[in-house]
Amino acid sequence: MPASLATTWKRLAAQADAALDRALAAGSWPASLRKAMRYSVFAGGKRLRPVLCLMAARSAGGRP
Repeated sequence: MPASLATTWKRLAAQADAALDRALAAGSWPASLRKAMRYSVFAGGKRLRPVLCLMAARSAGGRP
């Protein structure tokens, strides 16, 4: 992976993580359910789709 792509990937993955963190913090779920959701959402290797979506939006002229 070229350096610029790796840097972009890390930045967009961090943006996706931040958005997911905000979304999960906004709910009023029981603590056990919140813990299970965070475990599932923040498990490794789950940023391909969000990063590709952000990259597609950017390439189409959008501001993700």
